[in-house]
Amino acid sequence: MASLAWRILTVSDSLWVQFAKARYIKGNNIWQCNFSACAAWAWKGIQRGLGILKGGARILIGNGGATLFWTDPWLEEGHIVYIIGRRTIGQLGANLKETVASHFDEEIECWPLGRS
Repeated sequence: MASLAWRILTVSDSLWVQFAKARYIKGNNIWQCNFSACAAWAWKGIQRGLGILKGGARILIGNGGATLFWTDPWLEEGHIVYIIGRRTIGQLGANLKETVASHFDEEIECWPLGRS
């Protein structure tokens, strides 16, 4: 089922993928979906496949506008939220919906080391 999860992540023009996204993902980020206990057995298998993919899948950042800084797996180490924890992120006063682009300074083309 990991192959079907991979297909959902990488093939957007497939009719089956469009159906699965509309029926189960409903516009959310697939990595953050909470699947219902009454979901079909095949969808539960896809959910387990996502668990396998989480171990090695990364997001292609592009301009960073669609990649969530704290919760998407864009770092080699994995999701930042899992590395440092939600409590720490809350203590920083950060918003979980911040994008990678919001943390990049385009004028000097680098990551700011501190925020003022």
